[in-house]
Order: sequence, then C-alpha cells, then structure tokens
Amino acid sequence: VKTRLETRLQFCLDEMKILSKKHKEEKTELERTINHLQSEMVTLKAERERGTEALKRAKELEAQVNDRELMLRQAQMQKKDLLDAISHLREVTSFDKCESMSFGV
Repeated sequence: VKTRLETRLQFCLDEMKILSKKHKEEKTELERTINHLQSEMVTLKAERERGTEALKRAKELEAQVNDRELMLRQAQMQKKDLLDAISHLREVTSFDKCESMSFGV
C-alpha cells in the first residue's frame, strides 16, 4: 500500500514528465519558428540587396539620360546656329549677286 507521500510524489513525477514533454514540444516549435524567421530574414536581405542594386542602376541610367538630354539641347543649339549662319550666308551671297549685277561686274 502506497503512502500518501509516495502517491503525491508519483503524481508530481507524472506531472513533471507531462510538463517536460510539453516543454520539449514548445521548444521544438520555437526552434522551427526561429529557423523559419531566419530563412525569411536571409530572403529579405537578398531582396533588399537586389533593390539597392536596382536603385543604384536606375540612378546611373537617370544620370545618362540627363547627359543625353544636355547633349541633345547643345546639338539643337548648334543646329540653330548653323541654320542661322547658312541663312546669313545666303542673304550675303544673294546681296552680292544683286550688287554685282547692278554694277555690271
């Protein structure tokens, strides 16, 4: 016949086994959660790195576009200057022809 103390001790041991099993299960679940979160963190860091590289490339392309736009404006100004010079030369040439014709040169 078990004494009350032995029964109580056995009950406590049984409870401890149950709690130990629950603790192990919770620990395993937490470890899985931690591993999952670490994996997600690695993925997010890689995505951030790709985003950073894409942003850097976009800034480089924007700078190239700005350079090309500046070159285009400069070329348009040179074209206008050349067209003005051609027009002036035509006027001068036309005036010289008229003048030479009127003086019989």
